[in-house]
Amino acid sequence: MKNPEATEKEPDVTGQETPPGMISADRALQVILILLTLWTAFSGVALLFFPGNAEATIGGGQGPAAQRLLGVHVLVLAGIYGLLAWNRERYRMLLWVPYAVQTAVVVVTVLNIVAGDLDFLDGLLPLVVAVTFLVLLILIWRAGSLEIVPESDLLSKFTADDEEAAPDEAGDVTDEATATDAPNDEPDA
Repeated sequence: MKNPEATEKEPDVTGQETPPGMISADRALQVILILLTLWTAFSGVALLFFPGNAEATIGGGQGPAAQRLLGVHVLVLAGIYGLLAWNRERYRMLLWVPYAVQTAVVVVTVLNIVAGDLDFLDGLLPLVVAVTFLVLLILIWRAGSLEIVPESDLLSKFTADDEEAAPDEAGDVTDEATATDAPNDEPDA
């Protein structure tokens, strides 16, 4: 019986399309940037218009005036994230901003909690959101930089170094090339 996987042609990696049901790293980054834009815009609006009730976005604050000022800055960040989500190629010089901001939010929030300047429960939501976005951004960045290698290339890379054939489960030494080319005594179904 012939192995159907052995007769299939491997896809061309350079022109490889994303399989159905999966999204590319570029599309995933765009989705993350859209979510980051929405969260940041929500935080900015909450800080600007509801400074007394904005603990969920920044974990407390130094007063309504400071929170309004921070809200304006956060809305500018939301605009930058929106531009990146809309046209990442055109604004690629700003792609470092989401990584830097989320890293800074994590570091500052952790330092404030450790120093006792911020209650743990007050800093929990912004910390969890920033860590989540940072981890997703890093994973997407890494996934986009990985080169996809066809399975046949990986197998040839590992088997090319072997000078002798490896024993199979029964202890017999088999050569994969001769095993697939051997005549088949069983009729095809």
